[in-house]
Amino acid sequence: MGTQAGKVLKSVTVYFLGLDAAMSIPIVIFIPGYLMAKVVYGADVTKELMPLSIIGPVIVAFYVKIIQGLCSIYLFFVMQASKLIKNPPRTLDWDQEFKYWSWRPKELAWMSPPQSNSSSPGPG
Repeated sequence: MGTQAGKVLKSVTVYFLGLDAAMSIPIVIFIPGYLMAKVVYGADVTKELMPLSIIGPVIVAFYVKIIQGLCSIYLFFVMQASKLIKNPPRTLDWDQEFKYWSWRPKELAWMSPPQSNSSSPGPG
């Protein structure tokens, strides 16, 4: 009987850890609170708190989903910023005609004037 109880406890634990945070956080918060109120104050108080113990986890799950969404948006923007920093959309070219460095979009870099035969571009 002891090994079967251990297997059941292990399977319940693995199932609980596999739940989404929107389900596991309200379970961890509200079930112990409900049981503690039932033991300390009795069944009459828990009957009055029943709407709170039903609506409360739904509200907490909603807030958890909102926080998950905000974190995923933040992560998306960080990833896009890192891609932009690694591969900027512009390139620095030496303009022979006007003798200055200019930023050009990469797709227009092919339109830059041909480089002179000098070994180092720059003023002079």
